[in-house]
Amino acid sequence: MPFVRAAGLLLCLFLAGCLSSAIDYDRPEKTDVIPSERVVFRPQPQVWMNVVNGLKAGFIPVTAMRGSPDDGLLMVDFSLDDPENFANCGEVVTSYAGDGAPRVVRASFLVPETYRVFRTSVLGIQRIDAAGRGDFRLTGTANMLISPIDARQTLVSVKVNYTLHYNQYTQEETAQFATAEPRSAEFSTHFTSGGEPVCYSKGAMEISLLDLSEDGSARLLRPCLIKGIVRPGGAKVYFAPGHPLYESIQVTETPGGLWFCSAEQAVAAGWVEAGR
Repeated sequence: MPFVRAAGLLLCLFLAGCLSSAIDYDRPEKTDVIPSERVVFRPQPQVWMNVVNGLKAGFIPVTAMRGSPDDGLLMVDFSLDDPENFANCGEVVTSYAGDGAPRVVRASFLVPETYRVFRTSVLGIQRIDAAGRGDFRLTGTANMLISPIDARQTLVSVKVNYTLHYNQYTQEETAQFATAEPRSAEFSTHFTSGGEPVCYSKGAMEISLLDLSEDGSARLLRPCLIKGIVRPGGAKVYFAPGHPLYESIQVTETPGGLWFCSAEQAVAAGWVEAGR
């Protein structure tokens, strides 16, 4: 019997290279201090209307909004399908060994992706399973206090509670379909989530809400940085950061201009990349 196992192991090394892989998780390092208060040099009723009108204009997908300018409390429920713009949840590290030079692949935890998992028995039989995540969604509530300091100044405070929802997928080589296990992680403006994944706010939501209180136009300052414009002839083109004309391009919504969170999103909507 020991001879059979040894022969199988040699066959594995000779034919299959004994492919193996391991999936690890790297926690993010939280270093940024997220602004959560601002003094706005405008009367409280005007600041309140800036925020409410900006939210109604589509700053984020709002599912509910409640509050009263009399007590200055505003609660905004939202649901987003682009959590990577607002949260950092670390990285997935996949290590492959045995099929030549070892290699390591790193990817954001919030990027839907499937990872092949190689397993090899002592008899040299290779088995390939799969693991991955997908269907990411970020829900939560932004709590804002819009309180007058005096007749011309207003204190704006914001705290956001987030819940990351996703599915953990696993599939064995012998299975026809992958199984999906719903999972979630809760975090907020000032606190990271417990357990894994460890998530924290990037501050994009908080800063944009504070900007919104200034003039109601922070919806154009959200972390969707791809500029989509419609040229006079009707051509739809987008400009990504780094394009020579990016800073000079103005997104005008009247003829149909849009902001996109990724180049893929712009292409799916019918835009093409601007030439250089």
